[in-house]
Amino acid sequence: RDKLEAARARHEALSAEAAKIDAEARDFAVAWRGHYEAMLAWLRQRLSLLRTSAEVYETDRCFVMFGWMPSAGVDRFRQSLAEHHGDAVVVEEKEILQKELEDVPVSLRNPGYFRPFELLVRLLPTPRYTSIDPTPFIGIFFPLFFGMILGDVGYGILLAFVAAGLVAFAKGRNIRRQVGQILFAASIYTIIFGVLYGELFGEAGARLIGIEEPLIDRRKSIMPMLYFTMAVGTVHVLVGLALGFLSALRGHRRNEAIFKLFSI
Repeated sequence: RDKLEAARARHEALSAEAAKIDAEARDFAVAWRGHYEAMLAWLRQRLSLLRTSAEVYETDRCFVMFGWMPSAGVDRFRQSLAEHHGDAVVVEEKEILQKELEDVPVSLRNPGYFRPFELLVRLLPTPRYTSIDPTPFIGIFFPLFFGMILGDVGYGILLAFVAAGLVAFAKGRNIRRQVGQILFAASIYTIIFGVLYGELFGEAGARLIGIEEPLIDRRKSIMPMLYFTMAVGTVHVLVGLALGFLSALRGHRRNEAIFKLFSI
């Protein structure tokens, strides 16, 4: 009993001490957080300026700038400089060194259908220069999984209207437009699987439009649905591992490539 009382008293004392420390931390944050955040922003801006200025060299008669740009735009860049400055400015395209591969900035370029899915890819760090852009594969599998899960003609049509509204009222290529385009692709798959499942706002709506026997009854075709889902998931995982294997080969990471190959 005495030990329990002592432990309880110690617990209360520690709780009071922890509450006091939390209160002091809150007071400190209220008083100083703004100053520290402003200082952090200034330091980041200053470091960015120093990093940029380290790539610019100047003498009395000339200057040199070093930087990165997509190789597809180099010729257009040369033409623009020639139009404005004649032969006073020279552009030299250099080979990428092995030691620079980790620092090369990456620009995502995809065909029209896959371009909106770059929004999902950018939620994570951009793929490395020697790796593979996963955007096309997300553009294939994300709407497919979405449609498999929702699978209703009525909800698919509603999603298509919402997507059309987002695209129509978006200005330029902003996030709202990309979300609308992704939703529209997902709504198409939702309608397709809704037809397969025979569902339009559920089974009652499907019967109203004359769908009595669906091709796939989700309530009864449990094992076929399970096989189908496992097949799609297996393909999805194997594609990911295969891309990782190819990426490791391109980046000359032999151990990682062997691990991916054995994983497959």
